[in-house]
Amino acid sequence: MSFGWAGKILRVNLTSGRVLKEPTEKHARHYLGGRGINARILYEETGPGIGSLEPDSPLIFGMGPLGGTGVFCGSRTEVVSKSPVRVPELIGQGGLGGFWGSELKFAGYDNLVVQGRAEKPAYIWIDDESVELRNASSLWGLDTFETQTALQNELEDPDVQVVCIGPAGEKLVRISTISHGIEHAAGKSGMGAVMGAKNLKAIAVRGTLGIQLADFDKLMELNDELYRRILESPEYEYWSKLGNAKTIGESYAQRTRDHVGNFEGNYWPIADKLAEEALRFVERYGVKKFGCRSCPVHCTHYLSVPGVGAGALVCTPWLSFTARVWNTDLKLMFEANQMCHRYGLDSLNVGAIIALLMELYSKGVITAEDTDGIAMKRGSREAILATIRKIAKREGFGDVFAEGLQMGAERFGKGAQGYLVEEKGALFFTDYRAFPGMALSAAVSTRGDHIKSGEFGHLEKNYDWGGALAEEARAFAKKAFGTEKAAIPGESEGKGTAVAFYINMSTICDILGTCNNFTPPVIDKETPLRLPTALLSAATGVEMTEKELLNITERVIALERAFLVREGMSRKDDMVHRKFFTEPIRDGMYKGRMLDRKTFEKMKDDYYKARRWDVATGIPTKERLEELGLRDVADELSRSRKLQSREVEG
Repeated sequence: MSFGWAGKILRVNLTSGRVLKEPTEKHARHYLGGRGINARILYEETGPGIGSLEPDSPLIFGMGPLGGTGVFCGSRTEVVSKSPVRVPELIGQGGLGGFWGSELKFAGYDNLVVQGRAEKPAYIWIDDESVELRNASSLWGLDTFETQTALQNELEDPDVQVVCIGPAGEKLVRISTISHGIEHAAGKSGMGAVMGAKNLKAIAVRGTLGIQLADFDKLMELNDELYRRILESPEYEYWSKLGNAKTIGESYAQRTRDHVGNFEGNYWPIADKLAEEALRFVERYGVKKFGCRSCPVHCTHYLSVPGVGAGALVCTPWLSFTARVWNTDLKLMFEANQMCHRYGLDSLNVGAIIALLMELYSKGVITAEDTDGIAMKRGSREAILATIRKIAKREGFGDVFAEGLQMGAERFGKGAQGYLVEEKGALFFTDYRAFPGMALSAAVSTRGDHIKSGEFGHLEKNYDWGGALAEEARAFAKKAFGTEKAAIPGESEGKGTAVAFYINMSTICDILGTCNNFTPPVIDKETPLRLPTALLSAATGVEMTEKELLNITERVIALERAFLVREGMSRKDDMVHRKFFTEPIRDGMYKGRMLDRKTFEKMKDDYYKARRWDVATGIPTKERLEELGLRDVADELSRSRKLQSREVEG
């Protein structure tokens, strides 16, 4: 593969120190890259008997063929392994923006596969063709910011790009992240713990080889079109000027689509005022905004907050450390976020743990004695910061919840499990009761939440905004899915087809190496595959039709599904928490709404039909797998199901 792709997959075995390089061409035409090639390697090399924290469990990084080419928003790196957070241990996926993935491609590698366990703390140093395993004992114990600076100093190059773990990953905290820069993290699925179990502190990369493009002029012409479409997007001004600063108002005051506390409510009266304060907070303390490589949007705020320090702010902390933990102090929100970044902790999981403990405390289920003398009062500064610190250091009750929300609640006792709102170890951070389509996307997605299943385009949310957005949503649903009901939250018709569409579009971004917020499938819903297919052809020289690109996407999704099936999953496991079916929303504009089980199961039927999977089991059929070029997977699943049947009969 001489164009678009870097050309090689790099393998590093930390136990033996062996370094191997193999051609990307083996997988590129069938899976393209990023999440696609990652999925194939994970399926082949991670059987049901391998635990996430065992040395043989592979940790895989991958960037797609558009990554690093200069295509706008082509900066995403996909990270995959088995997840130590999920119960059972299913697929753990994370994504990184920034500059690291592009640097890996510039060094000559599309994917990196790490296996084994180093005898002592180590880091991988990739300098174009040179790949070394080096001693990281001096880095052990440093936070994620310190680690990156120390490596750039040690390697005498400020342009070295680093991914690393913090103290939380070193201690195998299951909700730890792999971090890059001052704001990027592959979180939620516990990828930092996988890296820590390998005694791997960091991966430093410097690439100078560049990427060859098949038709540079054509690619730049298409890139100009993409740039214009980004600037014309209704979302551009929102993200470019405000980032996520409006999240509080939109989520709790205006539309109340998110939850307060541990799913204890949806309406937060203080949110209107806090939303105004959020905008002033960013204006007052903002130093500049920045983005990932080749990104014109710049959705990340860099702030300098007196008494706290400087750092980046984007996305989840606006929710995790405000309404979820009943906090109105934005300086505290920023401080909590910086602590998580430095320790290498996932803010969503941490916020959910704090929310759980605060509900238990408020209802008298626990006292301060149960949490090392710390009163888990709602909004308490001490409770929030101490919990973060204790989880990262595995101290006291923090050691219990370092195992994650599900396993932590089980170990903690006090009936905490009865207050959990999660499924299969997958954390929910949106209230799905008002949005059944979004609930379906979470239930059937590979990772178990709606973010990796096309969070950007749910028609239901646009419909509920009313006015022109609602009419646009209805019209698009009618044209794309055959019924405007696909856009209406209270309806089930067309939902399965719509969810399959949005999951496909999100997966295309992950395969190509582009951002889920502003790349072609997102900003061009009328002809979503036209521009990515043209960009791919111009970059790689591989002439591909829109149908072929969609077919590859379906192949990757079916392969991930086959992995889950091999781990024992089927239709019954495609579910969201029971609370969404039994307890109506108590307040806010969606008061009274909840999911209906019969309707939900009907939507699942339609989703499996859209995929052409078996409706009764939710498993890809042998015929469909073979049609997608996955004959070996079809044969393995057939053998596995026959063996399971004999065991049941026996």
